Amino acid sequence: KAQDSIDLFNAMELNLENQGRIAESFELRDKRREIQKRILPPIAFAFDDILPHIVGRYAKIGKQEEARKGSETFVNTFKNDQYNYPCIADVNYFLGIQDGEGLQKSLDECTDFLLAVDGPQTIELAQGVADLENGNYEKSIGHLEKFCDLSGFPKYQMTTYLADAYRFSGKLDEAEELINQALKYSAIVPDYLF
Repeated sequence: KAQDSIDLFNAMELNLENQGRIAESFELRDKRREIQKRILPPIAFAFDDILPHIVGRYAKIGKQEEARKGSETFVNTFKNDQYNYPCIADVNYFLGIQDGEGLQKSLDECTDFLLAVDGPQTIELAQGVADLENGNYEKSIGHLEKFCDLSGFPKYQMTTYLADAYRFSGKLDEAEELINQALKYSAIVPDYLF
């Protein structure tokens, strides 16, 4: 069925990305999107363009401008008074490129909206990444751990961010333990390394 194909493509995309094979991951993304066009409403399909991990892939291959265009297309396509799409697009964009200063500015402008739409877990995640990128490691740990508590995500699923925050704050044992947990739970497809 189509959803199974989409899930398989997602896992394969992440696996290629984690191997540093970004261009190949985009080729699979294009195939996945062909399937999604047939089964998803336009907003869900377009939202894929502003997901932080997709933006991050663009940034890794030096195509940040394409990521920004995807955000702008999303915003222009789905203007609506009920949802602050520019806010969502900006927060996701800066999360994806891991720009702490831009992310902090977006959060300052969007906190009320994000709280109303997604609840506090989204704020905790974004603030944790902003603090990490801005060198506020202890604050970052607090926000990322709170995100895990609120969202139900195990800490090992936040390895990329949380292990860095632990490491940069001098908590090397915690960083190592988290990395080992992530490797244990993602031996085949390392999609937990987010």
